[in-house]
Amino acid sequence: MQSTAVVAIAGLAALLGAAPADAQSSLAGDTIRISRAPGSILVDGDLSDEGWRNATRVEKWYEINPGDNVVPPVRSVGYLTYDDRFLYVGFEFDDPNPSAIRAPLGDHDSLNGQSDDFGGIFLDSLGSFHTATEFFVNAHNVQYDAVTDDGSGENPAPDFFWDSATRITEHGWTLEIRIPFSSLRYKSIDPQTWGTRANTGTRSPRRGFRATATAPCAVRTGSSASSICRRAATS
Repeated sequence: MQSTAVVAIAGLAALLGAAPADAQSSLAGDTIRISRAPGSILVDGDLSDEGWRNATRVEKWYEINPGDNVVPPVRSVGYLTYDDRFLYVGFEFDDPNPSAIRAPLGDHDSLNGQSDDFGGIFLDSLGSFHTATEFFVNAHNVQYDAVTDDGSGENPAPDFFWDSATRITEHGWTLEIRIPFSSLRYKSIDPQTWGTRANTGTRSPRRGFRATATAPCAVRTGSSASSICRRAATS
């Protein structure tokens, strides 16, 4: 992506075919604009690099499990920027008890979305509103990637080229993700308009599983909030 034009990314919410039209409209996320990184970014879990200085901040999150699109009890912040070769995604996840963060080490794609502390992003780089690519990481940098679509659901078989790094801090943990544009399919237009949704999950012995996202989520009776939210990113 050699263009210096602004990249526009729209937050995604409602699952097409699963929520009524008025719900799809009311759950649509905000549109944000991303500027080019003013400097280099070393993917090491430290968000103090010059390249993050003008990154777009995403500070509006929703608790989607167990809450129903309510204000989360702890803060999360997402960051988005890019250069000629990569899309960069950064996160700061606050945790009142960092020593209790759960993130077992494991092989690629072994991340457990119901037991690990994790974060990441869905990318609909074609703007189709039907498909997305997933990039998720637990707090000890175990990666999970997959593709998902309206028809067949989630498929973790494809493996993509991308980098990530995490750090557990006294306030919680941080995550950096670097995704080559060569790993993604997108239209030859300028500026680019993509769909995206960031998600994070935590597991507390006292509170159980808690999930938050950067766009509200439609939850249907008989379906788990987790599955609906993951599919919602493809709408």
